[in-house]
Amino acid sequence: MRGIEFHNREKETIEIRAILDRRPTLITFVYGPINSGKTELITHTIEELPDEYVVFYINLRTKSLSSYDDFIESLFEMEIAADGALKKGVGKETLAIEEVYSEAMLEDRCRYLLVDGFDEETTMAFLEANVLSEGEKELVRHHCGGKPICLVELANVGERGQKVKGMLTLEAGEIRPRIKVLKIANKKILFEGEEVELKYENIIKILDGFSDGGSYAYEMITPEIVYPVKENILFVDPVRGIIKPQSWLNLLAIREVVKDV
Repeated sequence: MRGIEFHNREKETIEIRAILDRRPTLITFVYGPINSGKTELITHTIEELPDEYVVFYINLRTKSLSSYDDFIESLFEMEIAADGALKKGVGKETLAIEEVYSEAMLEDRCRYLLVDGFDEETTMAFLEANVLSEGEKELVRHHCGGKPICLVELANVGERGQKVKGMLTLEAGEIRPRIKVLKIANKKILFEGEEVELKYENIIKILDGFSDGGSYAYEMITPEIVYPVKENILFVDPVRGIIKPQSWLNLLAIREVVKDV
């Protein structure tokens, strides 16, 4: 079974090593969509460090974060980790990172390292290494983009056309009920300390924004953005000020769901 050689993350590895080689002055947030390789990147980098290095790494995915205060507490629960620590955020935790990014108290005290899917060159190099036909390369690229876990899964099967169809059906099937339940239930979420009722039409409007593109800018975080982010449907990138699906396959599934409305 083929995997993805780690040298494809050389750029990010070099950046983290450069951070660790300097005297710690800032908190580094390593963030990105789910299954984009954040944990593997950090773990691999730490394992390759000389023995005299001591890295304090907090995985925010393992923390229960129901508020901004919970997020801050998790960062500083270890006194020794206050400076120079590596933090990893994914999914709903990026909402807390968005608050940190806009929080004046932490201004100029943090840096942010995005770990996303592979770029076009790395993606095509991986597909070439797995000896896919030109048609198969286009099929996989169209449905996976540069998502590592998706690329590996499709590279390791024979009937890729059937597998892709099944993956897309499954993805749409997971998203559809999470959205359609809003038509029959008065679902509420906690937003800015208050319970806010979600409106089906407003959620659809957010998702419909991906009909012609893979991402778009947001002006502020709203309940309609918070809900699909917490459901791991969308990803918030606070540094670039955009929202986007968690993966390219996720994007295609969202378009299928919106088309059925």
